[in-house]
Amino acid sequence: GLLAMAASIFHLGRPLYAFRAVLGLKTSWLSREILAFSMFAFLAFVYAVQIKYAPFKFFVREDILAGAVLAAGLFAVFASVMVYRDTHRVLWDTPITTFKFFMTAVILGTVTVMAVSLSACAVYSPQNFIYVLRAVGIPLAGVMAALTLVKIIVEASLFSHLNHPQMTPLKKSAMLMSGPLRLWTTQRFMYGTVGGIVLPVLFLAMNGYLTSSWILTWVGIMAAMTAAGEIMERYLFFRAVVPLKMPQ
Repeated sequence: GLLAMAASIFHLGRPLYAFRAVLGLKTSWLSREILAFSMFAFLAFVYAVQIKYAPFKFFVREDILAGAVLAAGLFAVFASVMVYRDTHRVLWDTPITTFKFFMTAVILGTVTVMAVSLSACAVYSPQNFIYVLRAVGIPLAGVMAALTLVKIIVEASLFSHLNHPQMTPLKKSAMLMSGPLRLWTTQRFMYGTVGGIVLPVLFLAMNGYLTSSWILTWVGIMAAMTAAGEIMERYLFFRAVVPLKMPQ
């Protein structure tokens, strides 16, 4: 979270004045987003310290702290959604944008928890690896496959606008993705489908025949391909949008 916040500064026009971003909380969703993600990163750090030094209990109760981390993260994602929906550009100002942002968070969160849990267990408690695999790895692989399938279908629904008789903004976006941006579109669906659906389903079927090292490699590939697919989806989100005043 802290690394992501540091990286986000560099897409600002004047990074040295990033501290001013929170001055518009009353009117700006961007200011709310920055504050929310800052709170999320800070609370997550405090929660991690609390877990590490749990016997000392020098912070608030863990369940309250965990709830605060979750609430800050959810609001931060919602604020991110509103930054783009508030522009009223047709591709962005739809419930699908809200759906995609939250689904990205859940899908990448799922595979991250899966990868970190199994990796940490392999290093620090290898005797419990099978237990963690059954309790965490296998259920999350199923969740990941199901959620990614739904997200891929929703994203692909944009191409239904290609059949629209009029040149609507959504039809233009679909034409961009199937034309000049076709390579990125193809890779997005390929990486998303293979990394988020095919590999998790095969993992569910084959995990009993794999060693722990092969399982970790498999999950690592799933995580990398899924992350790549989501990055490409967000790239298309920015590149395929049609400005409000674009000539007909």
